[in-house]
Amino acid sequence: MGRIGFTVVAAVVAAATLASPALARPATDVTFGGKTSAKWPVMLQLSRDGRQVAYAVAAWSVKCSDGPLASSEEFTQIPVSSRRKFSRSYDTGNFQDGTATVRYAASLTGKINKRHSRITGTVRVMLTDKDPTNGVDETCDTGTVKYVAIN
Repeated sequence: MGRIGFTVVAAVVAAATLASPALARPATDVTFGGKTSAKWPVMLQLSRDGRQVAYAVAAWSVKCSDGPLASSEEFTQIPVSSRRKFSRSYDTGNFQDGTATVRYAASLTGKINKRHSRITGTVRVMLTDKDPTNGVDETCDTGTVKYVAIN
């Protein structure tokens, strides 16, 4: 190897060795953790290829019409767009559970920054439970709550 080739190789090795760790892009299978604006914990994990949120969970609490309620909402395999955005929601619609008419709905949205070091988004959970036979008429809605998760 000539002197120029050796110099080029040495420069590349030095640049790779001395590059700022803050500029390095983390692996996409890193778990992100944070909290919502309501101080609830959130956790998201990207797939190895970064094309989907493999798992996400958000804890929540809310004052319902019949008192306080707290739980968590889990989501899996949410596709991530080429613009690094994702969303997943569900709505059971009204269904009968014994004498009660129940409905559950939840949504999670997010956007991953270019460095794959931060995710921002929203979470919302709603539920209703109407059971006139047992005197239950409960409505819960967290509203749309923002979150930030970092790795």
